[in-house]
Amino acid sequence: MVLRYLESTRLNHGHSSGVTALAFSARATHIASAGLDGKVCIWNPLDGRLLHVFSSPVPVLSLTWVKPSEDTVICGLQDGTVVSLVIGPVDLVVAGFWAHSYPVECLSVTGSLLASGAHEEVRVWKGAGSEWSQVTELQGPPKASFNRTSPIIVTSLCWIASDSKDSATRLLVAYLNHGVHVYDTLTWDQIRSIPIPGQIADASVSLDAKHIVISNMIAGFDVYSLELGHPVCSFGHTVREYRKVPVIFIHEGLAIAGGNIQGDVHLWDVHSGRKLHSLLHQKDDQILALAAHYDPISDTFMIATGVLDGTSGSSTFIWKAKELGQSTPFPNDVHGRDNLRITYMLLSIIIVLVAAFAYVALDYPHIM
Repeated sequence: MVLRYLESTRLNHGHSSGVTALAFSARATHIASAGLDGKVCIWNPLDGRLLHVFSSPVPVLSLTWVKPSEDTVICGLQDGTVVSLVIGPVDLVVAGFWAHSYPVECLSVTGSLLASGAHEEVRVWKGAGSEWSQVTELQGPPKASFNRTSPIIVTSLCWIASDSKDSATRLLVAYLNHGVHVYDTLTWDQIRSIPIPGQIADASVSLDAKHIVISNMIAGFDVYSLELGHPVCSFGHTVREYRKVPVIFIHEGLAIAGGNIQGDVHLWDVHSGRKLHSLLHQKDDQILALAAHYDPISDTFMIATGVLDGTSGSSTFIWKAKELGQSTPFPNDVHGRDNLRITYMLLSIIIVLVAAFAYVALDYPHIM
């Protein structure tokens, strides 16, 4: 059997301009989308119903759910504000605070800790719901001769569960020009670095915290061992302009999904390096928002893709994985359909030749 993603739901009429971020809640009863129009839309991902809308006067750039709850989402705004949205019995309960001097482009939550990143600033907050107080501000990354004059810009934040019972969760910070750095959450000291070449647009850590995949603004996507810091594999794609192209681990770390600005999202198998599938959008759609969810109870994989700009407007697509037979041509699989047509044509020719040979053998036996 072949696992392929098919479009199941399209979330329309929520945003009037591009989708900047997407996030599933812990059990995927909700999905939140953020937009350049200043809106955060909370949807039912199964039927596409728009449940709640929050509006701000400035673009919303980042999102994260406070898990394992299904009712609280944290948003990062362009003016440096962090907003908490709690789904109440009737409507949203909204609270916010000024967090940074720059646009809040990165957010990540674990337990009662919230990490926020804005330009060169990384701050950690503690709280729950709508109440958050600052714990610390991390020191910036060390500089080398090749990046000494480059601006410090945070591009991704990930909490990493420790592989030791005696150690606390760690915070991984990816910088555009200054590699990847891991911080201890007891002392908030930097405990290790991975000097990744190139510019890092985005990063994602596998579920077992053994690998990190980074979106390389120049060439594509690169997977590294977190333990050794060594490159594992790379997946190239056409880079027409430098954008913050997203990348995420899917299938519990066995595969990755990467966006681009050419209207498609590609899925790759990490171990074989083989391209598994492509989620096809309109040719000029810029897919710069991704989210994924796996439900172990129903054994269902879902991917959400958000369009920042393009023919599809400000849409979000929900894709579900389905098992299809090997010989079944998939939607948008042009080669599969062409191969099937060729097979049928060859079979037809063979049948005609066999019939002609039988006719000659019966009516003109002297020439046989």
